[in-house]
Amino acid sequence: MKTASARVFSDYLTEKGIKWRESDGGDTDCIRLLYGGDNKDDINLACFFDDDEETMAIRCFEIGKVPKNKMDAMLVALNEVNGRYKWVRFYVDKDNDIIACLDTEITVETAGIVGRRCVSICVQIIDEAYPTLMKALWG
Repeated sequence: MKTASARVFSDYLTEKGIKWRESDGGDTDCIRLLYGGDNKDDINLACFFDDDEETMAIRCFEIGKVPKNKMDAMLVALNEVNGRYKWVRFYVDKDNDIIACLDTEITVETAGIVGRRCVSICVQIIDEAYPTLMKALWG
């Protein structure tokens, strides 16, 4: 890892006994985490660290895929969960995949504790929002 903030975050995870793996993040460091929830079994998070050492971006790319005939219902569901929760935003990308994202400011000194807290927030909100999103797909 090239950024100190990613190293501090990964060291913090290791210290807390949280399993993680380094992944290809293109031009940025990327740390992958896998969690299970009450509503969604696998919550895969990718944590990206910019070279400026001041930002962390968390993404969940594997929430679901929206068929064209369900897009209107999904947009209503996305608006509902985006209005209900702060911190995490949900959207559909150009490939019709449902994405959850959280961006935060960090410092090298706070990367561990702030990063871990943001990961916890993401997991909780994704798990809570999942039934609403799936209802739009299957309801």
